Amino acid sequence: MKKKVIVLIVVAFLSSANAVVVDNFESYALDTVMDNGVGGWSIYGGFNANTSSPVVKDSASYSEFNGQFLMLKDDNSYANSSEAINKNTPVALTKDGDYLQVAVYISSETINGATASGSLIVRLEDEFLHPMTSGGIAWRQFTYTDNGVTRYTALRPSFNTWYVLRSTLRDGNSDGVVDSWDFDVFDAYMNPYTSAHAIALSYTTATSVTLSCAGTSAKGIALVDEITIIPEPATVILLSIGGFIFAGRKH
Repeated sequence: MKKKVIVLIVVAFLSSANAVVVDNFESYALDTVMDNGVGGWSIYGGFNANTSSPVVKDSASYSEFNGQFLMLKDDNSYANSSEAINKNTPVALTKDGDYLQVAVYISSETINGATASGSLIVRLEDEFLHPMTSGGIAWRQFTYTDNGVTRYTALRPSFNTWYVLRSTLRDGNSDGVVDSWDFDVFDAYMNPYTSAHAIALSYTTATSVTLSCAGTSAKGIALVDEITIIPEPATVILLSIGGFIFAGRKH
């Protein structure tokens, strides 16, 4: 008897989770004002410090990070409040390793004669708009919130420079429920710049992103680009090819 055998082949490879784009501002016309309803963004909590902000810009206005970007300008021309907008994420972030990543920039220009002194805060929030992670860039420091207390990283930012902020959910006790988060800052080339780890987390399911420029008295101009999320850690995928054995008898 002769047997012909095709060997079962199993191929295993590591597949990194794909980044999900929340917004990169490429699909809008220049000077589009991104407030209620535009691209899924809405004014957050009634905060609207400038009716002509936030607005889509390109390199004709400031240096680019990667194509068009969003400019938030808080000049307190409309209300004595911050300029803030919110957008739902395409998927929820709930697991260890899930993260939000945003390119940010603070301008040094004066605003109505005032020296820039504001900040840009980026938050992940749950469905009830409870802040989960809160990290940002200000004119003198990178900031993050730990149990309601504003803290600062070891290194400071420079004006007129792009950085990348990343907020990563963590499950410190490995019980399947996220309980802390890491705040990492990179330069524009993704070289690590400064960080803070094991920050307290009060909620467990992030469903939206909020951008907030300046405060109730400060004025500032901030740029935002490439808002992305990673909804899950890398996984191992198995592929099988073949798997047949043929047997025959030759007479």
